[in-house]
Amino acid sequence: MRFSRNFWIGSAPIAAGLLLGGCNSADVPSAPTPMAAATTDIHGSSDFDRDLIAAKHSSLDPAKRNEAIVSVLTHYGITPALTSDEAPSLPEIEAAPKAAASTFLRVMRNFSASNDIHCAMRTVNVPAFGSLSATAIGEAAGVDPVLVAFYRNDASSNTEAFQIKVAAFNDDISSSNRNSQIAWTNTGFTNKTVTLVAFSYSDATRGSATLGIMVNGALSVYKSQPLTGKVKFGTDALSIVPAGCAPVATSVVETPLSGGGFMAAALVVDTQAMKGGFIWDDPFRGAQALAFAPVLASASPSFALLFEAWPNNNPGNVEEGSSYGFLQRDVYNCPF
Repeated sequence: MRFSRNFWIGSAPIAAGLLLGGCNSADVPSAPTPMAAATTDIHGSSDFDRDLIAAKHSSLDPAKRNEAIVSVLTHYGITPALTSDEAPSLPEIEAAPKAAASTFLRVMRNFSASNDIHCAMRTVNVPAFGSLSATAIGEAAGVDPVLVAFYRNDASSNTEAFQIKVAAFNDDISSSNRNSQIAWTNTGFTNKTVTLVAFSYSDATRGSATLGIMVNGALSVYKSQPLTGKVKFGTDALSIVPAGCAPVATSVVETPLSGGGFMAAALVVDTQAMKGGFIWDDPFRGAQALAFAPVLASASPSFALLFEAWPNNNPGNVEEGSSYGFLQRDVYNCPF
């Protein structure tokens, strides 16, 4: 089963000429130096893509899954960007509150990231009843893009931590094409400010991609967009919930561990309900939190991502020595 949750409305966006082979080549963002093993557009397929996608679904264990990805890359003569996809958990990110007798806290995700986590982030205005389409195409065979588009869905005045509605999400275009493609129509009567983030599926498949974004037929192409970030699909190894306890809420916390101030952010997405949250890192305010009720679904392909928004932070992707933590817990009410 491939990771795909997007709202592709018929063939109209395709007919508009979004990144299609055979259209005007000036409008087609293709890999500048494609490698023969990999698909370099949204229609192609290859054995490499098929094997890589199969490896991504080979295990629920993130470490084993990454080993399978590295094995495929090596088999095709592609050097993995990094060989590890694991980030250390940091219990000290947030001091666990003293639990009441009727409360059980279950850690869902607990990980950190430091340096080299730049991801392409672009914001567009989609008018009422307007259309949005986007693609991310890896610029080298080993690059595996993921695309998500979202807009704010929160009545609070907090501009640094807020809940979101996910407009579209896609990992693989098909079972034989590792690139990403999304589309969405604004069915509301007001304009929507939509944010798109492109990131790498794993540490091993980092690199750069060409990002194409079309709003109401107007296409913008951005080449050499960095795809790194630190992502966790699914959950950590989960503790056993005591009998009779019922989930009531999810708590998400982003914490600056060192440095900061470089447009870093935490993004959490529930791909079942197509909702989640966004937190800008603020080294002066410290840990920032969001609460969700009912709980967020965290099973893969739901994910959490730590990244530095590019080109918002620095065009040169300078590494500045910052680090960030992510902690997500579900809160249960228990009959004891």
